[in-house]
Amino acid sequence: MHVPGVHALVKRLAAGGSETWILAFNMTEGLHGTAREGQVPALLEAYRVPSTFSDAATMELCLDKGRTKMVLQYYLVPTAPLVVLHLDDEEELTPEKIQKTIDHYQHAKKSLKISEVCKTTC
Repeated sequence: MHVPGVHALVKRLAAGGSETWILAFNMTEGLHGTAREGQVPALLEAYRVPSTFSDAATMELCLDKGRTKMVLQYYLVPTAPLVVLHLDDEEELTPEKIQKTIDHYQHAKKSLKISEVCKTTC
């Protein structure tokens, strides 16, 4: 059975429509909020509906690349260097700001130059 979105899922779950579900095949993409990918798994967990893919906590964590890297580094999983930039709404992200931040952190490789970063992200 296809459920067309998180709002329809909420209505169906609240009405008791999940009682006959054996397994939910979750292939959703969240649209709003920092935990958007975890919304459907969280609802399914709350109503004890078995589902495919990751649980809500994993989906929420993995959406935030900075926190994911922190967890991986804590468990000594090798990862490439990462810099998380926190900007005010008024600030602009410029190549100079990226390079200055990279230079500030000692764990970032000195060989990483802004031109290399911009080839894939700018």
